[in-house]
Amino acid sequence: MALCSGTVTFLFTDVEGSTALAERLPSAWPSILTDHRRLLTEAVLAAGGEEVDARGEEMLAAFATARAAVQAALAAQRAHARHPWPEGGVVRVRIGIHTGEPAVADAGYLGLDVHRGARICALGHGGQVLLSQTTRDLVPNQQVRDLGEVALKGVSRPERIFQLLAPDLADDFPGLRERAGPPGVAGRERELAAAVQQRLRGLRIRRGSAPGLADLGWEVRRLLPTSAPPLRDGLELLAGNLLAAGRSAGDADVFLDETDRSVLLKRQAEHQELAVVSRQAQREVEAITRRLHELDQLVARRRGLDTVAVAVRNALPAPPDVSELRLRIADATARLDETLAVAREDIGESASHLRRTCTRGVYKAGNSYVVPFFDTVGVERLRRFETARDARAFKESQRIKEKQQRNYTGPPMPPGASGGT
Repeated sequence: MALCSGTVTFLFTDVEGSTALAERLPSAWPSILTDHRRLLTEAVLAAGGEEVDARGEEMLAAFATARAAVQAALAAQRAHARHPWPEGGVVRVRIGIHTGEPAVADAGYLGLDVHRGARICALGHGGQVLLSQTTRDLVPNQQVRDLGEVALKGVSRPERIFQLLAPDLADDFPGLRERAGPPGVAGRERELAAAVQQRLRGLRIRRGSAPGLADLGWEVRRLLPTSAPPLRDGLELLAGNLLAAGRSAGDADVFLDETDRSVLLKRQAEHQELAVVSRQAQREVEAITRRLHELDQLVARRRGLDTVAVAVRNALPAPPDVSELRLRIADATARLDETLAVAREDIGESASHLRRTCTRGVYKAGNSYVVPFFDTVGVERLRRFETARDARAFKESQRIKEKQQRNYTGPPMPPGASGGT
């Protein structure tokens, strides 16, 4: 499912006192966490939302409307209140809801709206649902309590917070958990946005998996002490397969996060224009088309791992056929590793995201330094260098050449000539 775009309402959740709960009930915690995640997922899907990310006891979901997010929050709190938790194992969920217009990239949602929503969730207590001013304005008929303005950590502009009210839910909570943001955040919006983007790196494909492969592997291991001996051995091997799959998925995520598909598409379009008259350009188009196919195949196989992870997730805590799940995980991991190896060899750093350096016109791509320039027929190309010094020297030579060409007043120069004497 594609991520919602335009105006998006985020729903963040967290479990109050989860660490203490896991320590107090170590054998029951895996099943408690399983029930908690199931209740949240059911509430999100029933309201038409999308589960974007789930790690441990935390979840991020996205909705096309604020009303749908509020409905999901109410349903989730009611489901948790009704659920027959074990003695001493009651799960109390805090929920924060914020509406904004985040940027949507392959890495997921980017921007301060993501940061703001997470901070609002952190203010709450178990059983409490908090809304931002923007979300409140979009659900004017919803009963709420105004909790006043709050300075959110890491956000320069304070936020007015509202508590969602419902007759069948608790509404008497202590004051908000965090009221003061750290000093010196004003004017750091870009820095904070970059921090959010950095935190989301590596989630290019994993967003939507619930939970991540490595997280799932550790969860399976936590089932071992309470599993029957015949099942225990299979679960231990399954956990190992999941952890190995998590490492492979992480390698693929890093490669995909550093690869810019638009670079390949741009070069493909440029060479297609010359392919009619140039066999070299035609061969280049064919090579780029092959690389695009390899990249798409890598994305598909990365998602295939998450599909198997969902199957494992649904089969816990007592999968009927551990050997089949292990075979599916191992096969999907092997396919991903094979495709990644081909993509690394064929694509390499040729489509890496270009990161700015302190020298204008010189970029960093992977471990190389890159200088974009136009060749004699006007096609933009990239020259790669091992060191920043060599890249700066080439950039300076290009600047001098362009200046000489602009100042040249003699007869037309042949292609590739510098204009010097």
